[in-house]
Amino acid sequence: MLPGIDWICPHRDVGTGNDNPAVLLAYADESFSKRFFFIVAVIATPEQVKSLSDALDDYVNLLAAEHAEIRGHEELHGYEVFHGNAGWTVLGARQRVKVFIDVFRIIAESGVRIAIRGLDIAAQRKRYSNPHPPYSVVLTKIFEKIQSVASQEDDLALLICDEYHEDDRHRKLLTSYRKWRTPTSSSMKIDRIIDTIHFTPSHESRLIQAADMIAFVRLRRSTITSPDPREATAIKNLWESISNQIIVDYIWSP
Repeated sequence: MLPGIDWICPHRDVGTGNDNPAVLLAYADESFSKRFFFIVAVIATPEQVKSLSDALDDYVNLLAAEHAEIRGHEELHGYEVFHGNAGWTVLGARQRVKVFIDVFRIIAESGVRIAIRGLDIAAQRKRYSNPHPPYSVVLTKIFEKIQSVASQEDDLALLICDEYHEDDRHRKLLTSYRKWRTPTSSSMKIDRIIDTIHFTPSHESRLIQAADMIAFVRLRRSTITSPDPREATAIKNLWESISNQIIVDYIWSP
């Protein structure tokens, strides 16, 4: 059982009745501060994965054609774009805001679904003397949401995450939940996520980069209490642009 997550009576197991189930692809990345930990999962069909990947590639190539300092394979990383680091130093503040606007518009046009789970780290540490690592707690809830989506549609799912320093630990976590169920108030077997968790560098996946951009903005929505009015407006507009695709956005505060 995960410390800080209550165990309840098991729910009904969900079988796979579809003889020819589709496979959904879920791409996840995290963003965190001392107060909050978020994981965003972008859930897509294979066709949406190709379409969104191609669209983001085309967009970065367009920027690269306009600015020699930006490479065609430049990573869309929320922190670096926002602060003008790495290849994004050539862009001014307004241009970098436009990158966020354009990327969120492309994500919105793709039709992918977005699952967001967060943890109030400060509240968790205040309540529990030996709390479970935030990544494991929040990833468990992402497992459950992917499971629920795939189960409702009688599909299967494959999970691809940004590289993490405890990859093996979390692969074993998925294996355990596939056999024994998640130790949460919404306890379920994670039998719709096939194979294992695949960890890959974010610079190799535009879908993970999309998740990262969303996670970065989600974190700022919770941590910046008195933003510049221009930033507040920009963040509000960004969030509204993808609001119809968000299937869950919840912070657990123990």
